[in-house]
Amino acid sequence: METNSTEYFHHLQVRVLSGLLNPNGENPTSILNDFHKNVTPETFIDPLFSELCRAAKDLFKRTGDCDPVVLISEISTKQAQFSHPNIQAGISVVFEAVDAYSVNSVTLSRYLPILNKAAMAKYLPIAQKELEKAVKAGTSYEEAYAKFVAPVVERYKYKAHNRFDVSKEVEDVRQKVEGFKNSELKLDRVIPTGFTAVDLAMRGGMRPSQLIIIGARPATGKTTMALNFVTNIIDSTDKHVIFVSLEQTSDQLVEKIVSIKARCLFPKTARELKIVNIRGGIERLEEASKTFPFDRIHIIEKTENVDTLSLTVKELCQKYNVAAVVVDYLQLIPSAAGERSRYESITKISNKLKVLAKDIGAPVVCLAQLSRGTDNEKRNPRLADLRDSGAIEQDADIGILLYNDMNATDEEIAISNSRTVHFDIQKNRNGGLHNVRMRFFPSESRFQENQQATN
Repeated sequence: METNSTEYFHHLQVRVLSGLLNPNGENPTSILNDFHKNVTPETFIDPLFSELCRAAKDLFKRTGDCDPVVLISEISTKQAQFSHPNIQAGISVVFEAVDAYSVNSVTLSRYLPILNKAAMAKYLPIAQKELEKAVKAGTSYEEAYAKFVAPVVERYKYKAHNRFDVSKEVEDVRQKVEGFKNSELKLDRVIPTGFTAVDLAMRGGMRPSQLIIIGARPATGKTTMALNFVTNIIDSTDKHVIFVSLEQTSDQLVEKIVSIKARCLFPKTARELKIVNIRGGIERLEEASKTFPFDRIHIIEKTENVDTLSLTVKELCQKYNVAAVVVDYLQLIPSAAGERSRYESITKISNKLKVLAKDIGAPVVCLAQLSRGTDNEKRNPRLADLRDSGAIEQDADIGILLYNDMNATDEEIAISNSRTVHFDIQKNRNGGLHNVRMRFFPSESRFQENQQATN
């Protein structure tokens, strides 16, 4: 039993210590600050981990970061400064555990009370013996208790984790309610999509930290819809947008944006150029290419996996005031090394995109592929048709499906050079479910709301 207990506390200390580290710069400064504030060398039972913690906190204090590779290098070059003989072996164990253990605010809040209780069980008897000695030597009990026992009890008693303090949120709600009495409404921060019926269905638009999934079959217009969102956001705010394009190149996206703004086909052939010229589109294309603020769109074309993608997005968010992130599309994000199945990989990617949205405090709009089942069965799609993992549907705050109107004829589409596409909100944590009918003009890369917009 003693061996099992020792092993258990060893793993517990490894996990807590790994929470102080920041491999690949994945954790934002706010979370690292929180971890380092709550974990001290005295938190640990084993002197080895206490010393490792001291070294980690020193590195964080000096650099504002705690990369395990840098920490190993420092310990290797300054080994003589450490009293514990196994210091280098210890940090290697923790380094190997960083990828295996996902220590976040929630898990840390569970681990710390357990470790604090164990540490108190170790140090409290020592403090009590010191108290007895002091009392026998003539010190008053109150003075001896305050000197030896009280600091141990205060250090290791259970403390609520700072990230679970909701006093600010409670005060915000109270202010909103106070405003209600005077018929005043304090609006939540929202990012409008630019489509009236869509924003109405979303109760104003997209909200910070939401993961919004837009699923569709190929060639339905999901990338174009996302770019319509992007241009509307850029037009209506002074903020930036990050577009992760793993399918189309930057020049293709820029051409589509110019086409959206000019409400005109971007010509690819001599015949198309002639048609655009006749309709006066060249001037509009020129105007759009010169006046649209492309410096506020940041396009990521490649990524190794979802972790490196998250790191890149966080770096851009620290540099710019980002309104939203668009990922095109989920199934094109490469799997990380060691993942055994695509199902497992997509599940992790979906989970980490949700965490990313919370970390950056901006909505993440993630496009996704639907399975072929809807084509074969001649029916409208469901969220369950999202390819590769049920986690996509679970993680999404808002789940939207784009699909063509099955009642439209080829002749109608040819005559109008457009088609009706359903923007079907099938999951909405902050509002109701709506089916918004949109008119899609593929040649102009443009969506327009129908007069009868919702049902």
